[in-house]
Amino acid sequence: LRRGQGTLKVLHRWSVRSKLQLGFGVCVLLLLSMSGLFYARTQELGNSAVLLVNSHESILHLKTLERALFQLGSAPSPLDQQLVNREMDRLLELSESDPKQHERLLRFRELIKGRLRPANPTESGRLVSELQSQLELLLAEERSLLQVRQENLSYGSDNNRIGLALGTLGCALLM
Repeated sequence: LRRGQGTLKVLHRWSVRSKLQLGFGVCVLLLLSMSGLFYARTQELGNSAVLLVNSHESILHLKTLERALFQLGSAPSPLDQQLVNREMDRLLELSESDPKQHERLLRFRELIKGRLRPANPTESGRLVSELQSQLELLLAEERSLLQVRQENLSYGSDNNRIGLALGTLGCALLM
């Protein structure tokens, strides 16, 4: 006997009830494994959505910071400094999941402190120029992160939909 024929003979000896139980058991097992897989994928999509919102919020805070910094005169008011500090604190909170971005923001905060209390007018001009370039760099980095996160979320969502449709079809065919 060939290998495949032996298995078929064994199945022929099974009762209809046993075959139905086996078929139903396989379907239940398939549904449970698909449920676990899609639960994990949905959790990943949720995390991706949170990161996407963080990117949008970071860009908003960077733009607010840009307006606040470049509206500051040579003698900034305490209110302006409070706004700058509040925006920087929020940006640092949002960047905690990305160590490189967090480090860049910490260096940027030091530049801002120098801008808020410059030693002399020449240094003030240099600091403003450096602040602008650093801010542009931070915005570019955040926009690139935003694009990657949008693509990941879209890709994961499409894969989840396709997998769910194929899994449901597979279960329907087995039933």
